[in-house]
Amino acid sequence: MLVQRINACDVFGRLPETSRLSGWALARDAVIICAAGFEDRSPAIVQRLSAEGGLRNTKLLLIRYPTNRSDNALREPAFTEAAKSSAGIEWLEYRRATFAEDLKARLDCLLSTGGRAVIDVSTMSSYIFYPVFFSLLDRDVELTVVYSEADQYYPLKEEWEAVAGRARAETELFVSAFENASFQSCGLDEVYAFAPYYEYSFGSRPTTLVCVPNFSVLRLRAMTGKATELYGVGRDMVHWVIGRPPSADKEWRMEAVRETNGLAKVPVGRLYEASTLQYKEVAEVLDRIWDSTKYDSTLSIACLGSKMQHLGVALFCRIHKEVSLWLSEPQQFSGQRFSMGRGDCWQLDLGPTTSLRQTLDSQGTYTWQLPGN
Repeated sequence: MLVQRINACDVFGRLPETSRLSGWALARDAVIICAAGFEDRSPAIVQRLSAEGGLRNTKLLLIRYPTNRSDNALREPAFTEAAKSSAGIEWLEYRRATFAEDLKARLDCLLSTGGRAVIDVSTMSSYIFYPVFFSLLDRDVELTVVYSEADQYYPLKEEWEAVAGRARAETELFVSAFENASFQSCGLDEVYAFAPYYEYSFGSRPTTLVCVPNFSVLRLRAMTGKATELYGVGRDMVHWVIGRPPSADKEWRMEAVRETNGLAKVPVGRLYEASTLQYKEVAEVLDRIWDSTKYDSTLSIACLGSKMQHLGVALFCRIHKEVSLWLSEPQQFSGQRFSMGRGDCWQLDLGPTTSLRQTLDSQGTYTWQLPGN
């Protein structure tokens, strides 16, 4: 008999793979939680399930953003129409100060006896996704994550190149062209640390910061600035994870994100890549960074990456409960220049959360193994 220590990679290997959305059987007798956002794809999965008869005995919980009211209003009728074939629809207004309590109260009613919870992350911003996901993870439910890609994401290549040309022509120390471009969002409302497991956080050690950037330069710089201010994060203690798109025609965005965020001089050892679709990749990268820094510092994450990358970050944080997250809320999203059209739809059946929690919490424990197995 051999004693084997279970590490994070072992845990990730036990988690399911993402697959194509299977259709109507997915959500029957479930509660579906999604954000009533402003993108074309916002109601895509709910509409598909409705058309296939998949909303029978199913309730919808739609979360309204505090921003982009007029943009969101254009999509809300699609949810209302789809909900005609469901067991009902409820709306929850996002208010930062009370959202956790409001969400808990609503889920206590909708999932009072357990059942299936489906979280549609297609258009959930990070500051909505993390509270929703951790609330569901701590409940005894059957948990499924669904996701609709967009057909096109802004900025388009030609508009990014126009801004990049202006940025390269700047001579100031801090390049302002990318900040002023308002790619994806405009302005900054709030930056704050979100630690779902406060009792595990250690604030007396130096902090290593991992950034997962997108084109919203202002939001990311605000998070890194706050982390530096509070924890004294040095330049050599910041690691970067660049999202790798699933399709070759979008790979130009990797180099564009690097240039947008001024990463040309970041050493190779602190620059990583991870799929924007396969959620395990970002979790595995984070674990490598954690393993290389665990004796010297605590870890904090500022993620503005893809929806599925947020999922990987959340699962990693459940494994390493001492890790904290930085969240930022913009004053406004660039509603008309965020994404366009609808792409492939995906699902991830995480199964009973009781089993999922046991799997995640097995990291660092030991198991017996027969020689040769």
